[in-house]
Amino acid sequence: MNFSESELLYKKLKSFFPDLDKSEGSIRKAVIKVLKLHPESFSNNLKRIRTNKGISQIGLSNYLGVTQTSYSAWECGTHVPRISKIDRLAELLSVDVGELFSEASFENDKELPLFRNGDFLSTSTDHFLTYKIYHAENNTKDLFNGKYQFVYLNTEDDMDGLEKAISKNSLVYCSTNEVSNTDVFDTLKRVDTKVVLLSIAGNPAVLRQIKYDGTYIRLIAWNSMIEEKICLLSEDQSLPKGKENSAMYLNHPLVISSVQIFGVAHKAVLEL
Repeated sequence: MNFSESELLYKKLKSFFPDLDKSEGSIRKAVIKVLKLHPESFSNNLKRIRTNKGISQIGLSNYLGVTQTSYSAWECGTHVPRISKIDRLAELLSVDVGELFSEASFENDKELPLFRNGDFLSTSTDHFLTYKIYHAENNTKDLFNGKYQFVYLNTEDDMDGLEKAISKNSLVYCSTNEVSNTDVFDTLKRVDTKVVLLSIAGNPAVLRQIKYDGTYIRLIAWNSMIEEKICLLSEDQSLPKGKENSAMYLNHPLVISSVQIFGVAHKAVLEL
């Protein structure tokens, strides 16, 4: 079937992409992006529908011509099926293809300040690290309960990987709750394994996943073409063996004092 024939699918995809048109090409592109960026929108529904219909994973995977391990990964959200399998899944489960997806649950980004990478060049970042309080009908309230403080427009493809991605031109909801102005090591513990918005040596902000083992800090880009950087805790710390080049920045060792963390990335919304 053509995906454009499903009004339910189109309605749910528009919650992710408000300007989505009804052409088959645009809808298929949107499906691929939702599968890649928000696998839980698909995986949770797939498991629920299969279970409710009393169909086993082995039975469904046999009909689809895939291994049970591959199918199980779809329901866990660790891998996603090819788009050619989505139509077949809907047919085998006797459901509208739109039932395999959920609507986006993103808040209204118009209520949050929007920043670009160059906006973080300022030496003072207090305005990024302050909760924004909104006034509605003479009542003061924080519409996001402190969950997000700003939206970042990602203009790079550094985090666009094969298995995980924050795509170029996506809007990234960020929080500053995990960032400490006074204790950098407390911040590192809080943001370990998370994707953060940071600046290296006063350069424009970029998104990176941080991994901190107590000895070194790894700054990881999901795009395999972007080199991983290793950050030292102090200038007198020895360079990691075999990773000396990764720990250098502009011919100098990269140390944590040269890295400024602005916030943690929580959600991403992509406009096609």
